[in-house]
Amino acid sequence: MKKSASAIFLSCLSLVCSVCVGEPLRSPRERLYSAPVYSRDGVVRIKARTSQMALRAPVLIFVDRVRDELKQATRLSFVPENGVLEVLIGDQQDGDTDVRLTRMIDVHGGDRETIFLPDANSSDLHELRRCVCVALLRLWVFDAAFAAGTKPAEIPMWLVNGVIRYLDRSGRQSDADRTLLLWSRACLPPANDLFAMESTAATREPAVASLLASWFMERRNNLLPFELVLRNAAKGNPWTPQSAAKILEGTDDLFEFDRRIDRRMLAEKRVVKLPGVTTPGIVRRFRDKLFLFPGTFGMTQGRGYSPHQLIARFEDSEVKALALRQADLIRVTALGRDLSFMEMAGAYETFFRAFAKKKVKPGELARLLMAAEDLRAVLETRAENGEIIGGTGSGLESRPGHD
Repeated sequence: MKKSASAIFLSCLSLVCSVCVGEPLRSPRERLYSAPVYSRDGVVRIKARTSQMALRAPVLIFVDRVRDELKQATRLSFVPENGVLEVLIGDQQDGDTDVRLTRMIDVHGGDRETIFLPDANSSDLHELRRCVCVALLRLWVFDAAFAAGTKPAEIPMWLVNGVIRYLDRSGRQSDADRTLLLWSRACLPPANDLFAMESTAATREPAVASLLASWFMERRNNLLPFELVLRNAAKGNPWTPQSAAKILEGTDDLFEFDRRIDRRMLAEKRVVKLPGVTTPGIVRRFRDKLFLFPGTFGMTQGRGYSPHQLIARFEDSEVKALALRQADLIRVTALGRDLSFMEMAGAYETFFRAFAKKKVKPGELARLLMAAEDLRAVLETRAENGEIIGGTGSGLESRPGHD
């Protein structure tokens, strides 16, 4: 009897040990999920209820694709040694679009970011994409802080959301147009408020957050400002407008930072974010380039003197010099735009260059200007209808957009 009881005890002990070594004991809720699938580097783990096992691979492909997009944009590697991104797929089939992101620090000090999809077939993919990016960025900061033995600080959520929005290349020009419109109408606050942790402007206007984030994504001197933001957070340094100024412009003087922001906004007007595409904002800003401010005209009003008003001064040497410079500016403005915009800009360039000649007739100038104005009228009508003009050929291909 004793020998038999001893044998039974040893066999039970062996069974318990094998369970402990082979796989950690799981909660009843976790046991409801099937065996997980992993990304090749083991960073992403996908679990699903038994009835939804077939969705594990498509979800893993989606998450890996988002991770690649974030990697390309930030030039960072999202392979944390002390964290994992887990996606749990529920078994609901009621059209629930909810996507939930939670965070847990495990007993070993690692970071586990968990995304729960109640009904993966109906989940909001935009929100899933956002949660994946938020989780990966938190993992990156946590991993760097873990290695340094520091407690990480928070970074502005508007900046995180701006980076995520920046990943969509198709919306960059429209976001720039919207931000430039707000800036030109003095609707943006000073740097101290614009770059605050809880920036109202960047939170309420996603386009503003996207453009500000794009400045942190520009590599300078082999450094990426956004990486410096993450490393500062990993060191436990709190976010401040002064820290943003230091990272972006190398100064902690907010008054100087304000001036440099204005210069950046002016430079944004000339940036071609989507080659071959013309947005309503680009058409609107082009109109402002047609006005001149000759000093000898006396006091100017509004935006300056229109091309029609200039024709009366066709013999003025100062105006001729300004017209020649304006022709050069218009040529640069047209670079990278669609063919219809380039045709219109070319017509205005022809007008200004003709104006700059020594011997020119007002009638000829009026004819050239009318041809340019007709082309602009067509383009502005399309812009007023919200078209984003692009493509090849005559530039007639377009898709709906916003200013």
